[in-house]
Amino acid sequence: MEAPKSDTSGLLGSAFLDDLPPSILSARQTSAGTSCGGASTMSERAARDERRENFLWWTKISSRWADCDAYGHVNNATYYSWFDTALTLLAIERGILCAPGQTSIGLCIASECEFLAPVGFPETVDIGIRLGRLGSSSITYELAMFGEAADKASAVCKFTHVYVDAETRAKVSLTEEQRSAIGDLLRN
Repeated sequence: MEAPKSDTSGLLGSAFLDDLPPSILSARQTSAGTSCGGASTMSERAARDERRENFLWWTKISSRWADCDAYGHVNNATYYSWFDTALTLLAIERGILCAPGQTSIGLCIASECEFLAPVGFPETVDIGIRLGRLGSSSITYELAMFGEAADKASAVCKFTHVYVDAETRAKVSLTEEQRSAIGDLLRN
């Protein structure tokens, strides 16, 4: 089996960027794409002001002893893992990942996370998801993590996925099935 050919212009070539929101494009000009902390571009609301009622799909994740670092709280890198797990559960549940006959995949081209409060062990968190943007070939997911009894977020995160052909990696449009499967999660 021949290995897939890599895109010599890079994943962030102009063919991938023409459908992205301006906030992602401006961030790409000044960073490598992943930022920790700093000013929030998640929505008009500051990360510290995010509340449960702002999110439309939910799942629970329990911390493990192994998730904690030397400071006695869950390591920041683990937050990304939990957000990715929640997003993947949503995508499978809604049929935009691993759907029968699916020929496209979503590649993460940008992410950011703002850490607001520690999570420890043992603790179960609720992760809420909404869509910040539904483009013609990209989706920006906005996520927040809350302690079980907390109304204020422990962390907020954003992922932007661009959909490409699974074989050629050429950008493709989202199908109507994909759009309708998650359109109800678009924030107002």
